[in-house]
Amino acid sequence: MFRSTAPPSRLTAAERLERLRAFAAAAGEQDNLDDLLWTLAEQIGRLLGYEDCVIYLRNGDVLEQVAAFGVKTAAPGRVQEPIAVPVGQGIVGTVALTGEPELVADTRCDRRYIADQFEGASELAVPIRFEGRTIGVLDSEASLPGFFGQDDLKLFETIADIAAVRIAWLRSERRRQSELENGHEERLEALGRLGGGIAHDINNQLAVLALSAELARHADTAAEQEEALAEIDDAVTAIRSITRRLQVFSSGGAPLREPLELGPLVRQVLASMELPVAIALEVREEHDLPWIQGDPAQLREVVEGLVSNAVEAMEGRGRLRIELICPGRETAEPSLALLIRDDGPGVDAVARGRLFDPYFSSRGPGRGLGLATAYWIVLRHGGRLELLERGAATGAAFQVTLPAIVGRVAMPESVQSEATQDAVVARPLRILVLDDEEPIRRLIVRLLQRHGHRIETIADGGEAAGKWEASLAAGDPFDLALFDLVIEGGVGGAEALRQVLEVDPGARAVVMSGHSDDQVMARHREHGFVARLEKPFDARTLERALAVARRS
Repeated sequence: MFRSTAPPSRLTAAERLERLRAFAAAAGEQDNLDDLLWTLAEQIGRLLGYEDCVIYLRNGDVLEQVAAFGVKTAAPGRVQEPIAVPVGQGIVGTVALTGEPELVADTRCDRRYIADQFEGASELAVPIRFEGRTIGVLDSEASLPGFFGQDDLKLFETIADIAAVRIAWLRSERRRQSELENGHEERLEALGRLGGGIAHDINNQLAVLALSAELARHADTAAEQEEALAEIDDAVTAIRSITRRLQVFSSGGAPLREPLELGPLVRQVLASMELPVAIALEVREEHDLPWIQGDPAQLREVVEGLVSNAVEAMEGRGRLRIELICPGRETAEPSLALLIRDDGPGVDAVARGRLFDPYFSSRGPGRGLGLATAYWIVLRHGGRLELLERGAATGAAFQVTLPAIVGRVAMPESVQSEATQDAVVARPLRILVLDDEEPIRRLIVRLLQRHGHRIETIADGGEAAGKWEASLAAGDPFDLALFDLVIEGGVGGAEALRQVLEVDPGARAVVMSGHSDDQVMARHREHGFVARLEKPFDARTLERALAVARRS
């Protein structure tokens, strides 16, 4: 039987790196899902010297064998007597359920082991995960007990990570192709543009991250390292912007509303955009404009998207006119309108029907989400975005109409001075942090300890009330809690806070989540939280959230 003379546990770092490069290159060359999976299985077997490799993909609650190397290969491209393993059963089923890898030194001592054509004495299985979900399992067995080591595990996990995005993308492409054949061409063309555009935008920023990290690692001077780290910060900010825009197209996308003035927001956006010098900007604003209920971050996206579209249409030269007015000022339901006019070529009749599709552009291949994002943001604010008819006039004119607030407006938290916020957190705090991701807990602790705060962490909200009660009994109570909203397989932040408040009705907590459109985030005070924090965040944003919570 085939056996390696140099399994990964005995490979040098350079040899492991060379094999990873080979896997990455092979994955990038395949445009067909089946070809990718079979190439991956064969590469694992031949390059790593494994006797057996089987790739499972998840289909509902079942794992299906889709590619193999070794005895499970009946013929090229065909698995011999493929089996289906229910999620939660066997070693691979357990990996699919928990999302955690399994390294079994002796399968004879593990009752979960499911025998197949190749009855291995040891087994290594790792999840193939994409966007927080396990989409498959990478599995290998060996005829000797204890064949696999920690180096094998790390290498296998890295291979699974490399392959996951490509597998997920090709599976989505296969589904898209199937739907195309069923007559959904138009809808799927938009999805294809969206997926391709997102992949393009994120891959560009990932390239910046990878190259900058390499430069920072090998920088000769502190200045060079700082420059590389600044590039990393910029790339992270760009990726954050892309993911926030994507949330607009999700089933959620609910704006986190607060009272705001649109005029100052528009001026802030224009000041930050650095328009071309050949653009003549005219801004007109009616007096005493009403406030609106809106999400400042999302509405900035709207303004920036519309202005960028106008500048691109004029090819960086022309007159850009922006106007803020209040239609129906004297009526019971006044509104606030933002008009943006350009001197470009205008929009032809064909493009009008697809103007707000993601990544559609009448000026060649679309590479942005600007107009599509703006359209959905405005819609979810209860307003409308429309292209106005201009008659014989040249250029395009877009109008955003939003419902105005009638009556007195309370000052929102977001316009409080930063100096006040910073002053409030001058005293170190004792903080309880809940997050199920260990790297996030570790980094939050490091950031907050730099400011003198004392931190205790938990991974499950079920521990929160007990920790809080113990701190009160010890005479060293927590000042604040920082709770992640969603805890996979455990008690989340909302329920954790409910239990803590039963112990201490005066407890203060900040909710944090990557699901910024969740209703708990949108109405955090109604759920007992005093402030909210959207992931991803930086140190300054974290301190500001704590300041808001401490002041409340």
